Amino acid sequence: MYNVNNLKNINSGKTLSIQDVKLGGHVCSIYRQSLQLYGSLAGFFNAGIRAGQKCAYVTDEYSIDQVRSGLQKCGVDVNKIQILNSNQVYLIDGKFDPQKTTQNLIQLQKTALDEGYSGLRVSGDATWSLHDTSNLEKLLQYERDINKALQGTKIMAMCQYHEQKFNSQVLKSILQVHRHIQIYNGLYQNKFFDTANQELDYKQMVDEIISEQ
Repeated sequence: MYNVNNLKNINSGKTLSIQDVKLGGHVCSIYRQSLQLYGSLAGFFNAGIRAGQKCAYVTDEYSIDQVRSGLQKCGVDVNKIQILNSNQVYLIDGKFDPQKTTQNLIQLQKTALDEGYSGLRVSGDATWSLHDTSNLEKLLQYERDINKALQGTKIMAMCQYHEQKFNSQVLKSILQVHRHIQIYNGLYQNKFFDTANQELDYKQMVDEIISEQ
């Protein structure tokens, strides 16, 4: 089993706990390697399982079997995680419809509550958006809109971005629409949330988020 405690951010910044993010919250997780991905998902889902929430993960970069194996090695009971492919959620009929995706998420919450869960905890790998570059602008709008859609719900969402696969301008835009950022397994309050900062690039923003907390 991987030692998830070793996945904590090695920088000097003061990290938050995933318990600091409440239902209705929207977290962005940025990772460089699969161990960081599974480490962030382990903390996220184990907290949800303890809270009696339904947990679901939407994968694209890795197969369902790879995700199950990675989560198991990080100490997650994968029998309590619903794992789906991106074409079952984001790319139904091969197209991304932000409004329909949001509606489906709200419906999934209703189903979870009807089944007796206390809420819904869902995470999605955003690599699917790179299959068609026209998806990127829709993705950015979806990320903006989902903040409002989640308010007052019993949903907690975590978006996953593989840093090497997205260009720095997209990552900068993604940073600016998430209140909480999980960077290489350190969770931080994002000072650049809902800002239009033009001076700093993506790397400078990341360095500042980490160093000032």
